[in-house]
Amino acid sequence: MMDFKQQLQRIPVKRKRSPSRPPVSSVEPCRSTFITLLAQPNCYAPVSDLLFGYLDAPEIIALSRVCKALSKLYVDCIPTHWNVDKRLASFVEKPKTLRALLKKLDALIVGSLPLQLFSRLHWEDSSLDILVTDQGNPFELNALGDYLRLEGYQKDEKDVCFDDGDYYQTVTNHRSMN
Repeated sequence: MMDFKQQLQRIPVKRKRSPSRPPVSSVEPCRSTFITLLAQPNCYAPVSDLLFGYLDAPEIIALSRVCKALSKLYVDCIPTHWNVDKRLASFVEKPKTLRALLKKLDALIVGSLPLQLFSRLHWEDSSLDILVTDQGNPFELNALGDYLRLEGYQKDEKDVCFDDGDYYQTVTNHRSMN
């Protein structure tokens, strides 16, 4: 006598074929008004700027991962919310020229300006602090000084100090004081 297992092995198994189905149609893009508002910030600039003002960079990145319509949200925010040239324009007329000189000198903008840029704050009484190492090219350093004088800045002779070989000099823009 055959046991159950042997009987199963002898009987050919007939499998049902699944009926052919039409291909799945692509999913419609999200039609939410809120998603549209966020995905098209240029169309709804005042509202989206207000909303983005409450979000930090990690939150905007997380929001950009919610759906495909918002996938470029963070990249689209960079030119408007983290625009370095716009911030520098309150200190100099040609921010790109200043940035090119800073690049040649391997200089950094330090102090409150980077803090304000990344946190998207604006303080009326802020300064532009530039850190230049002593290993920079003296000709390019002179070019930076010449550029700042052309922008209307003057040396403040009473504010000079030395700290471990670093030299600090304050320049004041007298043009903006008039």
